[in-house]
Amino acid sequence: MKIVNLPLEQIKPYWRNARKNDKTVDALKQSIKSYGFNQPLVLDTSNVIITGHARFKAVMQLGYSEVPCVLVDLDEKKAKEYRIADNKLHEMTMWNNDELSIEMREIG
Repeated sequence: MKIVNLPLEQIKPYWRNARKNDKTVDALKQSIKSYGFNQPLVLDTSNVIITGHARFKAVMQLGYSEVPCVLVDLDEKKAKEYRIADNKLHEMTMWNNDELSIEMREIG
């Protein structure tokens, strides 16, 4: 895996991004302020975002000039599949409420 820092002006959002993520941007901004930018964007060979549209919006609003990116060489069909799979897989996740309660208590 190759991670490179790219200026934000070189990164292009996917023109047909199907996710409506504006509501998550403020929460992501808080997360990035608290914990740093720790999850690179994933881009195709033309610097078009495959995953990370909301993170991209958040760092734009925070005034970042560049971010780490993973560059992947996928054909257009595979990029579309990955873009959808990466987002849809999160919807299948369930919380173990007992374990979550323990974590939350330990955090305070």
